[in-house]
Amino acid sequence: MEVLDRDLLIAHVLENGEARLGKVRLNSGQALSLRKHLSVPPGQFMAILIGKDGGEKFRRDRNVELKEIFKIIDGMPMRRQEMKKK
Repeated sequence: MEVLDRDLLIAHVLENGEARLGKVRLNSGQALSLRKHLSVPPGQFMAILIGKDGGEKFRRDRNVELKEIFKIIDGMPMRRQEMKKK
């Protein structure tokens, strides 16, 4: 519910295996292109939060708890406006 409430689109982009952007399956070329665009080196894990404005808001090369991501999102001006309207 918290993911839906924050209007998140989650991508899983792997070097090998299935890659997805939301519910859309990416082919290997699309996955490679996205990894290059986001500067994720081969063999490296990366969690990246991109705002609705297209700017990178957070990057970490190890696992991160969703509550930490939610805290960052909830501090963003656009999200604060959304919460005030509700």
